[in-house]
Amino acid sequence: MKIKALVFVLIGLLSFSRLNAQGKFYTAFEFMATKDKAITSYSNRIKGPDLSYIEAPAVSLLLGYEVFNWLHLETGLISKSFYDGYSTSKHAGGYTSGNRIQIPIRIKSNIAIIKRKLFLQPSVAYHYGESGEIIQPLTEFSYGSQGNSSGYNENVSAFRQVYTNIYDLVEAGLGLNYSIDKRWSVYGNFALLMGQQTISRHNVQYENSNGVSESNTVINNGSYNAFTFGLKMNLGKSKNQKV
Repeated sequence: MKIKALVFVLIGLLSFSRLNAQGKFYTAFEFMATKDKAITSYSNRIKGPDLSYIEAPAVSLLLGYEVFNWLHLETGLISKSFYDGYSTSKHAGGYTSGNRIQIPIRIKSNIAIIKRKLFLQPSVAYHYGESGEIIQPLTEFSYGSQGNSSGYNENVSAFRQVYTNIYDLVEAGLGLNYSIDKRWSVYGNFALLMGQQTISRHNVQYENSNGVSESNTVINNGSYNAFTFGLKMNLGKSKNQKV
């Protein structure tokens, strides 16, 4: 049902393109640097995946409609890399990676800072997402023992469960848009995207040669932070052209 509703929104926007004499439709291409967020209980040794050395890019193609000068609606398609797993205090741990597809429905305000040139753009959005993963019960994900020459070692076992491959996100963002001319503009944006249900979890058990043992659960609900750079093109006739 969600897919059908989103398709109807896209069809509705395209139907209004016949009324685009004032150039109210626009398209945009975006590149995003993202950082996935994991949910864990407090632990000194077991945490979410170590992403300090991993890039998680995303790209999107959007179609927007200017309802008023100060209010825009957007939808489109986002392709996002993701990383899901765990890490320990001494080692990178284990993770799985893949690609998720999201369809946003976004409301964006357009507040002039410098008339016709620079705009502040707060936004909120709902995202429908699909991960493409296979739903699976709790199964062994990884087991390993790592040590060093001084005799210290760690034993870690992890089990992973995938609950769903369909998920929802709520987005809150803030950005700046700069108009190059009547057709082209560039913009940057920072957004928090918050998952609304558990996609997967890892049950991790840890023990080291000093006799320290811990267990923890690492949950992935699709949440992430995103830094976005976008290029926007107005469609149809410019506002100063005669119809």
